[in-house]
Amino acid sequence: MTKLHGLRGAAAALLCIGIGGCGGSDTITTPRTPPPPTPPPPTVAVQENWDLDVDFAFGWYFNISSTGTIEATADYTFADTTLVVYIASGECTGEMWVADQCEYVASSFDGPKPRMVSATRQPAGRYTVIVWNLGPQSESGVIQVVFTAQPGAASRTGGSDLSSLRPWPAPAQKF
Repeated sequence: MTKLHGLRGAAAALLCIGIGGCGGSDTITTPRTPPPPTPPPPTVAVQENWDLDVDFAFGWYFNISSTGTIEATADYTFADTTLVVYIASGECTGEMWVADQCEYVASSFDGPKPRMVSATRQPAGRYTVIVWNLGPQSESGVIQVVFTAQPGAASRTGGSDLSSLRPWPAPAQKF
């Protein structure tokens, strides 16, 4: 028994030395994963009032400086009005719109007021938002375009270019 008792004591002593050599703790710490970047706040790129006769449209140019989501909301007076909202890539002039030469990234043709449309993952660049009144009466309202940059990207817009504030007639072939 003394031999067995001596081995137990030696094993206990080695175990104590081993634990002490490891700092006395068996807790393993792992590095924490950093939290995802906080998305930048949305930025208003366009907010303008408008008045449109039936079969006319307005367009506003604006710039975004990073990839993100463009959301346009057009609110207007009469619930029975048919209003169409487009977001086009680049400058879509009245002449280009009438000739159907604009590159649309989103459009909204129906649904309850206010009319809303969004385009996700749009690259930095110049865009045009277009509001078209199909009637049955003249309309007035407000257009708001909000840009939300993708997380990690700057949320800056170049603002709107109000030099485009002239109505464009909508020819019959657009219907």
